[in-house]
Amino acid sequence: MEDFIDVMLRPFIACILLTGIHVYFGLYVIDRGLIFVDLAMAQIAALGSSLGVLLGFGLHSTLNYWFALGSTLIAAVFLSQINKKKN
Repeated sequence: MEDFIDVMLRPFIACILLTGIHVYFGLYVIDRGLIFVDLAMAQIAALGSSLGVLLGFGLHSTLNYWFALGSTLIAAVFLSQINKKKN
C-alpha cells in the first residue's frame, strides 16, 4: 500500500491543481463572454507547432513542444487583454 501512495501522490496533486486551474479559467471565460476560446487556443497551439516544424524542429521534439506552448501563452495574454470591460 505504501508503494501505491508513493507512486500516486504526485499525479493526485497534479489532478487537484489542474482542476482548480480549469475552474478558474472556465469562470473567467464565461465572465468575459469568450465562449470559443478553447477552440482558439487549440488552433493557436497547432499553428505554433506547424511554425516550429517549418523552422526545422522535429514534429515530436521538445523544442517544438515549447514553441507551441509559447505561442499559446502569447495568445492567452493577448486574449486576456482584449475586450476588457470598462468600469
